[in-house]
Amino acid sequence: MGKSTIRVYSDYKSPYAYLVKDMVYEIEQETGATFDWLPYTLDIPSYLGDAKVDEDGNVIAESRNAHQWRRVKYSYMDCRREANRRGLTIRGPKKIFDSSLANIRHALCQTSRRLPRLSRQGL
Repeated sequence: MGKSTIRVYSDYKSPYAYLVKDMVYEIEQETGATFDWLPYTLDIPSYLGDAKVDEDGNVIAESRNAHQWRRVKYSYMDCRREANRRGLTIRGPKKIFDSSLANIRHALCQTSRRLPRLSRQGL
């Protein structure tokens, strides 16, 4: 039976993707499985609204309702729980960046087989 390739979708701005990458590399090393890293651009403002904070962490612009704020806070609490367990730090961004250009670069490098391996420091 031939080897299967497992698709892994990732966005550079996702704290969940940051946390899972080391686990994927461990599975790859332990099992010999092949993983195909595919870019996926999350459109966070479309489902969680948008917010910008100043240097002190004060919200200076927002388009989120109370339910969206609860979801955002829970997501970061969830990520921080796993990060703390593994000795890592996760912080919320002051602004949600558009990662589409980075993901386009990722796709172009992948098609030319020149994609650098993602490091422990970040996606």
